[in-house]
Amino acid sequence: MNRYLFIFTLIMTLFLVGCGINETTVAGEDEEAQKAAWDYIVERDWNKNVQAGEQDVEVREVKVDSNYELLDESYIGERVLSISFEGDGKLVTEIPTIIVDSDTNEVVGYIPSE
Repeated sequence: MNRYLFIFTLIMTLFLVGCGINETTVAGEDEEAQKAAWDYIVERDWNKNVQAGEQDVEVREVKVDSNYELLDESYIGERVLSISFEGDGKLVTEIPTIIVDSDTNEVVGYIPSE
């Protein structure tokens, strides 16, 4: 009985972990993507009181869904880089998360911040 319970628990755990993977942290050569994202933020004047290099940056690989404001709808379902810049905490509205095509380093959309 304990053996079957163990196997069932193991299978369910693997299933749940596998279904929960929608994004992964990216390490390594993403400086160009970060620069493209920051340039887009500056271009849109979303960098209120925050200068490049003064904030933490988080880069993840995500699968695009309908939660993004896309510049090109053909990216829905594709894997891209999600780049978040942490503001200084004094902003009324935080900096939006920018999504960048990992192959071309072009901005393809963003998630508005609150």
